[in-house]
Amino acid sequence: MWEQAEGMGGRLGEADIDRLRRQGFPPLSTRDGLALLDTALQVNEPVAVPVALRTSAFAGQRDTLPSVLRDLAPATEQRRSLGRAAAADDSGLAHRLKELSPAERDRMLLDIVQTSVAAVLGYTSPGSIDPTRAFKELGFDSLTAVDLRNRLSSATALQLPATIIFDHPTVLSLRDYLRAELVPEDDGGAGFLLGELEKLQSVLAETVPTDEAVRAEVGSKLQRLLAVWAESDGGPEIRAGAEGIEDATDDELFSLMDSKPWAN
Repeated sequence: MWEQAEGMGGRLGEADIDRLRRQGFPPLSTRDGLALLDTALQVNEPVAVPVALRTSAFAGQRDTLPSVLRDLAPATEQRRSLGRAAAADDSGLAHRLKELSPAERDRMLLDIVQTSVAAVLGYTSPGSIDPTRAFKELGFDSLTAVDLRNRLSSATALQLPATIIFDHPTVLSLRDYLRAELVPEDDGGAGFLLGELEKLQSVLAETVPTDEAVRAEVGSKLQRLLAVWAESDGGPEIRAGAEGIEDATDDELFSLMDSKPWAN
């Protein structure tokens, strides 16, 4: 691809050319193009590719480069890239997602997808990417689709298909797909709720107040919380438990929390 408007470069918009520059493939100047043509006529090689390469741009994407270019990335940058890939493996991102509420999971994954889309398209702000617009409307083609797939594979450690944006044509649908792949046992927030209860249990066990007024207030709040839960659930066993709580003293309530009743 040469810099002048004729030929291959003339069919690309500025956004596409800027993306190629960022990826390490700047357009050839006329002078360099003609010099490479002269060289190609003299070398005894079966295939000669006249192309400008900026290998420094390969450093941050070495793990997603085609194999023919992978060895051209700087060795020192390669180690850093591999370190990032290791940090983003399944035990990292998937584990963090499992510790979040459903809404927080969606926000994190949406940010990952929007950030990757912005990097591919050259947007300065990921938040400017409309998550409801189709990738085709945003300007994606087959080349940018592969670029996005590679970035998301690196960020999630998932083996994603090259057709991922055609199978999931918007940012939101792609986010939902990644959530299902990373947290397949999504329980609708039950794991998050139980985790929060365990945190509450730890707080109550470690900070039992000596002030009787504070203990009475905490006990009263616990009774109200259980009563609200019983009403929202409607189950007879829960309601019976709530009625029993009504007669419990503050000391009995704190003792109940210390006994970890939901751990069994």
